Amino acid sequence: MEFSRPTRSDRRRDAFVRSVCAFAITLFFVFSAQAQTKALIPVPGDPEVPVPEEPGDGDGGWNRTPYSWTDEAGRKTTAEIYQIEGAKGVAFAPIPELIREELIDELALTENGETATFALSAPIIDEIQRSLAIGQPTDALIAFANQDTEAFPADGVLARGPFGSCSDSEVTKNKRLQYTPNFSRTENLGSGFSGTLKAEGAGNLDANGEVKLRLKRTKVFWVCIPYGVRFQHVRAVGNVTLASTITLNGSISYANPNPIEYEIAKPSLGGVAFALGPIPVYIGFNLPITFGIEIQASVTGQLQYRGGQSLTGSFDYLCTSSNCTGYNNLQSSIQSVDNPFGAGVSGRIRPSLYADVGVRGFLYNEVVAYAQVGVRGYLHGDLWGYYGNTCGDADQNGNYETVSALTFGLDWQIAITAKADTFLTSEWRKTLWKSDQWYIGFWDLTASGSSALTPMIDGPASVGVNTAASYKIRMRPCWPYGDNIDYTMNWGDGTTTNHTGSPAPPSWQPVFASRVWNSTGAKTIQLTALRDSHGRQFGSSRTTARQILVTNAPPMNIAPQALAVASSTFCSGAGTVHCYSPGRVNDGNTSTTLGGFTSWTNNNGAAMPQWLELQWGQVMNISRVDLYTTEGYPIKDYDIESWTGTAWVKAALIRNNTALSRSHAIAPVQTFRLRILALSGPTNQTGYARINELEVY
Repeated sequence: MEFSRPTRSDRRRDAFVRSVCAFAITLFFVFSAQAQTKALIPVPGDPEVPVPEEPGDGDGGWNRTPYSWTDEAGRKTTAEIYQIEGAKGVAFAPIPELIREELIDELALTENGETATFALSAPIIDEIQRSLAIGQPTDALIAFANQDTEAFPADGVLARGPFGSCSDSEVTKNKRLQYTPNFSRTENLGSGFSGTLKAEGAGNLDANGEVKLRLKRTKVFWVCIPYGVRFQHVRAVGNVTLASTITLNGSISYANPNPIEYEIAKPSLGGVAFALGPIPVYIGFNLPITFGIEIQASVTGQLQYRGGQSLTGSFDYLCTSSNCTGYNNLQSSIQSVDNPFGAGVSGRIRPSLYADVGVRGFLYNEVVAYAQVGVRGYLHGDLWGYYGNTCGDADQNGNYETVSALTFGLDWQIAITAKADTFLTSEWRKTLWKSDQWYIGFWDLTASGSSALTPMIDGPASVGVNTAASYKIRMRPCWPYGDNIDYTMNWGDGTTTNHTGSPAPPSWQPVFASRVWNSTGAKTIQLTALRDSHGRQFGSSRTTARQILVTNAPPMNIAPQALAVASSTFCSGAGTVHCYSPGRVNDGNTSTTLGGFTSWTNNNGAAMPQWLELQWGQVMNISRVDLYTTEGYPIKDYDIESWTGTAWVKAALIRNNTALSRSHAIAPVQTFRLRILALSGPTNQTGYARINELEVY
């Protein structure tokens, strides 16, 4: 069925019908009737509404632009469209008010952050303007309506009548995407970098590309008119393989927060040309291939390296103009390539090289709107160099050794990336997903081995026979990585032990190695750093040796070596003239005399529990604590606690004590903090804990 131009009698009849319909619509569709009433007001003056001779430049959120394309059959088509984006474009575009109001309603329904991009047929918009100006539909407008019913017969003509909805339609178009990319390109780095970056690779893409549009319709004089489309999403579903080799050769002088990126090629994957009634539409697909480098560096250095990688798997991602969602099951593997290493640096440089193959779908032209999902392979390089004598005293002989290092690590990672753009907004880029980093290799580039990889041994140089000796082990402070280290300790008596722990601050927690020697004499202990949890292998030459003297000396009280601190302190008289200071408890005076010059006690009114703590500058081996309290005022209830590095643990629990001096044999602990936690003072003074002396062995 077709619409035809009405005769005069038809118009009289229609006028009567419209009056009846207006009454019905007023009852049932008040707001819709008001909007239509606005649209029916004639435009005064010349009925020929002028078309702008020059398109907008996009600053106002709209453009009027002709586009042409050739379909797969060789037919050329041209369409002139209004590009309208967001609230600004809807507000300023020279379109009829009834169209503007419909677009405003759709903007109100968009999700937060989503950009609404419309492509409206300029000829149809012009005819709507002319029809409104003369008070009736033009022949051309009726022809546009007839083309719509031919294209969408299932909607039916009656559905487009006075009581019809004239609703929008969802339109989805798909295309098989197949391509085998082969690429090779070399670029000269700039912007503070000198040298070259080269990418070579090949792969295969077999996917389905989908673009979803919304066909916009409106009623003009009860005639349903399609007038444009809204870009909704691009979806890419398929399989991809990519194998690439990337080489960096040059000098790096500073960190650049933004990647340096080059587009190798953007082959066309074809398109789909079709008509939505009277509106010609073209959606296209292409395959942007890019490569680039991201750099973290604080020093200048020379670096040359090459890496190869491949990935394969499937993916399914849907991208709008504001975001992407989806999943993948990509797998990676490492290609064996010759690696012409060359490097020189004092500091750390981390260049990440990558190649990216993306599937991009667009409406009419990429300038109007596009969305893209890409598969990216990263090669993460890590060059570390050091030379100097500020990297620790590994053997604790009082002198900081002069050490050097030049190492290089290489990791592999894959990511899913996304891009989108419309004619007005700036292109946004996102990383939708990143895999873990997979270890490729770690190389020591110094001929004799990097001496800065030798670990440190903190602990006593002289110990008693049959007495536990504890040593804190870690990497040197200039070591740049935070992964756990595997160590082995040779104790110089035919025994070895293995240890694992964090290498250094700030994540460092003490790693202890302990030994009891049952014979006297000099012992040479050797600590070797073997590998870390990331996969870096150090070899067997990263060893630090120390001479330890084992003697028959009796146990030594180590309390005087500690700093004594307390939860609170009682002072009598003015100022601090007569204070029961915590420094009294490790001064060597074991008297139990009452008085502030021989003991510590907590401040008056301080709530229990109160504590007195000894702190050493290194880890100590402790198996006995002797406590001396005050005559007439023994502490009734208290605990002895040691610090693990993260928490206090109980070493002894004493209740109902009445002794003035007491020795506590505890399970051997290795710690650098020990405290007495007083729960209750004596019966005659429960709020005070008095300690005259502590001895620790």
